[in-house]
Amino acid sequence: AQTMFEKRVELRPDDWRSDFNLGQLHYFGSKWPETIDYLRKAIELNSREPALWLMLGETYIRMDSLDNAEKTLRNGHAIAPDDKDTNYMLGFVLYQQQRSRESIPYFEKAIAVDSTDFRAMGILASIYDGMGRYDISDSLYERALQLSPNNSVFNNNYSYSLSERGIRLDYANQLVDKALQAEPNNGSYLDTKGWVLYQLGEYQGALEYIQRSIEVRDTSAEVWEHLGDVHEKLGNFEEAMKAWRKAYEIDSSRKTLLEKLEQHQN
Repeated sequence: AQTMFEKRVELRPDDWRSDFNLGQLHYFGSKWPETIDYLRKAIELNSREPALWLMLGETYIRMDSLDNAEKTLRNGHAIAPDDKDTNYMLGFVLYQQQRSRESIPYFEKAIAVDSTDFRAMGILASIYDGMGRYDISDSLYERALQLSPNNSVFNNNYSYSLSERGIRLDYANQLVDKALQAEPNNGSYLDTKGWVLYQLGEYQGALEYIQRSIEVRDTSAEVWEHLGDVHEKLGNFEEAMKAWRKAYEIDSSRKTLLEKLEQHQN
């Protein structure tokens, strides 16, 4: 296929589609610099084609060049402001840059254009959840899970949100179990399961899952804090203090940790 498209470029050097096809071939072969070269050539020939800007933006994302990805996708968005994929990808880049609030209009536009875009729903749900807009986030999680019921990320994130609020805990337990069925050794999911059990008052079960989570990911202050909380409920105060101190070493900005450490030191 590559040889054929290269011949077409030689025969019709002004046809952007040949360069685009070559760019696609290299993209699916994970040859990012070559992909960029061909897509740029195609854009020189036809800068009004949204698909070119979209694939170029996705290539920059693959290379973890988010600034270039944002600039590229904004060019595509200027040409096709109603294109669902361009809106989604631009929102995704902003989200990856920790610019969640800026990303919201693009995810919302993607959903407005395509009411089945569960990708945008899932990320938008997590953004609104972080803002405390639970009425919106819960609705988005429910819609996303109707469209993609076995999505482990959505199941885990929604479960954790419910567990943090201490509501619908039996449902939260079902959600995280689905996530763990897909990825039984995922440290984040194991912690969520442990935290749901903690909120249900099943402290021994919570301890087992959170300890398993620590074995997989021991760099999370949140998981260490959860471990300390469980030990406290079980009356293991020395173990609780050890876990909280470890959490504080990782992230000293967590105010809840300071309160717990000060309370038990006195």
